[in-house]
Amino acid sequence: MVETDGGEQPQTIAMQHIHLPKLADHGFIDWDQETQRVTKGPQFDEIEPLLTVLSENQDVLPAGGAPD
Repeated sequence: MVETDGGEQPQTIAMQHIHLPKLADHGFIDWDQETQRVTKGPQFDEIEPLLTVLSENQDVLPAGGAPD
């Protein structure tokens, strides 16, 4: 978990309460909430091509990533 002097960062809160649960619900990841460990889920192959494109094109994507 990412923490600062002011507490948890908004991105970390959104990741743990919105994004990771959705990805797990769709089977893209397996998420152990107790250990905060994330691994590939049974449906990961469906989104791997998209993740590859995003990774390979980081330099042309907007700074700060996509809006929520």
